Amino acid sequence: MKKKFIYLLVFFLFFQNCGYAPIYSVQNKKNFKFNIIEVKGSNKMNDIVNIQIKRFSNNTSDNKLDLNISTSYEKNILSKNKKGEATKFLIKKTINFQIINSEEDKNYSFNNETIINNISDKFELNNYENSIIENFISSKIEVLILKLSQN
Repeated sequence: MKKKFIYLLVFFLFFQNCGYAPIYSVQNKKNFKFNIIEVKGSNKMNDIVNIQIKRFSNNTSDNKLDLNISTSYEKNILSKNKKGEATKFLIKKTINFQIINSEEDKNYSFNNETIINNISDKFELNNYENSIIENFISSKIEVLILKLSQN
């Protein structure tokens, strides 16, 4: 019993600092200063993009990145009931980041499609759509920052 405990203790002490680090825990989200040059596309998404970029930007950082951002948002009817009312929608979201710097321009494009059921309360449906858009934009900005950190 003591021998197993000693082996286990040595094992943990030996492998404790073997260089493993989770990707998302080491990510410095505040490592870049984003300067938005142009934002075009869907007004609904552009307002959220501006807020989210400012949230992830560090104004004291030396890594200054100029961004051109293009967004698009489509809401299409997938199915209707017998009365002709929409029952399901397909929401297509696209966001393109063009990073402009002195070395080279890089483009990152993200898109997503979501199928949602119609809700009789239009206010609740609008809130649900907005939360889908906010989650999409926030996650894609985090992916962008992760990709930029790895380069």
